[in-house]
Amino acid sequence: MLLGFSRLYMSAAQTSRGTLGYLTSSELSAAVRILVPTRFRIMRALSVFVRNFPRPVIATVVALSIWASEKINSKIELHKLLQAEAADLLIPRTINSYMTLVGAQVNFFSLTKTFLVTRPTQLDLASRGRKLRDAACAKHRVKIDAGAAYAYEYRDQTGSLIGRFEVSSCPSLRESPGP
Repeated sequence: MLLGFSRLYMSAAQTSRGTLGYLTSSELSAAVRILVPTRFRIMRALSVFVRNFPRPVIATVVALSIWASEKINSKIELHKLLQAEAADLLIPRTINSYMTLVGAQVNFFSLTKTFLVTRPTQLDLASRGRKLRDAACAKHRVKIDAGAAYAYEYRDQTGSLIGRFEVSSCPSLRESPGP
């Protein structure tokens, strides 16, 4: 019967004398450890803490709420900026004689640009990757530092992937060397 009422037992067994019937306070503590599940003991300790210190708990909850809402709002703004950037792209847009920008898609915090390559042998992905990383970091560093990623996919005329790279971080800005 005591096992079925373990939570009630834990809360009602605290008397001013520290005993419950024939149990001493140390025996009572041992019985609570054995009979009362850990989660109930933790919840009781937290409820006692909240009852005794409501102002610090409320202040902590308010501060965490403000911090979380700022983080969420900044991520929502980042997503909106990427959507606007994708909508402003002129698609299709000829890049050169063998490459055309054919698509742009926003997924959460990434903007993926898809290019159609008609002559894959002329595409130098390593060189193109360096140039686009430098350009993305120069133009979109603030967004990238805030968590945005720019992906570039190159596909042939059948839709098969030729290559893909992503810019999700920029090298740190170095101070220019002095005279």
